[in-house]
Amino acid sequence: MAGVKMGTVWDRTSDFVADNLSRILPVALVAFFIPFSITGNLSPLLDQADMRLSLVLLLVMVALSVLALWGSLALTAMVVRPNGDAPRTALRCLGPALLVWLLLFVLLAALVAPLGIGLALAGIDPTGIRPMPGTVSIGAGLGWAMALYFLAMLAVSFWLSARLALINSAIVGDRLGIGAIGRSFRLTAGLSWRLMGVGILYIIVSNVAALAAQTVFGSVLALIMEDAAPFSLASILTSIAVAAVQTGFCVLAPLFTAMLYLGRVPEHGAA
Repeated sequence: MAGVKMGTVWDRTSDFVADNLSRILPVALVAFFIPFSITGNLSPLLDQADMRLSLVLLLVMVALSVLALWGSLALTAMVVRPNGDAPRTALRCLGPALLVWLLLFVLLAALVAPLGIGLALAGIDPTGIRPMPGTVSIGAGLGWAMALYFLAMLAVSFWLSARLALINSAIVGDRLGIGAIGRSFRLTAGLSWRLMGVGILYIIVSNVAALAAQTVFGSVLALIMEDAAPFSLASILTSIAVAAVQTGFCVLAPLFTAMLYLGRVPEHGAA
């Protein structure tokens, strides 16, 4: 497999965005910007939703997540299968991708389960992190065990995220299903630490940028319009501004990993 440098991958990603902006924007608008704008405005409802409304909101969130996955696959297809119809390629790959990510979600839930059991044993509701009826008591032994397990789980999660970074690229480029997991592990061999560093940097920068947009736009618009209540014009415009920032980062991630995939499997560049 070809050797790659993260700086080179980033430069190629930047060049690709500049050269293909007209193809990227429609996908980004439909798959990321509109869903993020919707979820940003729906968030205040979650705190006061009853069971029926919570179920409806959950179904909406799931649908928007599927749409975002399609968008990531479409952007990946633009890079690894440049001569094809990216939206249609993404649609064909959506089923296998959903199966793979559902399996990974189940595995993640199994990884997190011991923490939930520990919280339940201590009398804390693991779904809402609030006390359950009765006395809440976390002993020193249980507390230390949970803390150490959480740190270990965090480290394992970062490592797995690095090794699974090329799953969507493998699904699109190699037309794989569950086999994309093993393919991603093979393609990221020797890149774990670098990919973990890139991932941590991405998380920090994207969250800081979104928080800055929310704080700055929210404060300014609330002062100008003198209304910061949920579903006010200021709140809606702030959600749109945050969605624009989030969209930019969500576009860069699949394009970057697709470019990394090409660096490891260069023959797909002509597919």
